[in-house]
Amino acid sequence: MQSSTAAKGSDRAPSALKLTGVALLLVGAGCFLLQAFKSDIPKPNVKPFASLGSLAADETLALIGSSGRIAIVSEIPDPKSPSEDAMVRSIKMVAAEVDGFKATLQSKGNFTYQPELKLVRPSNAMKTVWPAGEFLRLLQKHPSTTTIVAFCYLPGQLSPTERSLLQSRTGKLIIVGGVVPEVKPLVDQRVAHLAVSSMVPVPQPPDASPESPHAWVRRVYVVLKP
Repeated sequence: MQSSTAAKGSDRAPSALKLTGVALLLVGAGCFLLQAFKSDIPKPNVKPFASLGSLAADETLALIGSSGRIAIVSEIPDPKSPSEDAMVRSIKMVAAEVDGFKATLQSKGNFTYQPELKLVRPSNAMKTVWPAGEFLRLLQKHPSTTTIVAFCYLPGQLSPTERSLLQSRTGKLIIVGGVVPEVKPLVDQRVAHLAVSSMVPVPQPPDASPESPHAWVRRVYVVLKP
């Protein structure tokens, strides 16, 4: 009886090893396929957005000079949103704009940066979402001489207190992004002192030839001043 049981046990051992081997093979194949699919996903071209940041920096230098204190506001995607979502990919380009902006200022000026305020864009939101009171806290937090550069929309409705603070500050408010019809009124009212925003509708390229990042920015965006 014991010898029979032992024999059955010895038969199971090779089978278990075979199953383990098959499982490992499947896991390995899955990892290989995952990497293969990942490699097929084209990396986004960030150069046009870095060029947009550089243009905004040049306009900022012309407005405030080559030194000063700067506070940057930008957006980040909701970590719960799928990484392949088009809106998530678009928001991630803001980081390239900020990098291009800082790189140009660093090469041409001497600026001190305050800790960056990063606003989370909820997955179902089409525009910047400011938590209640966040914009007022931003204005009160920084000295009135600080230049605020918002790579996003301002709150939809500014309170009288916020408008009063903005108009009494000596530091400038600069908007990078948004569309002209929504941003231009803020510039006209001197709430913002400079903006680089997208035209609506966006002009078509002159021809089918490849467009440089600089040419793309100049075609799509316009500089707004009071």
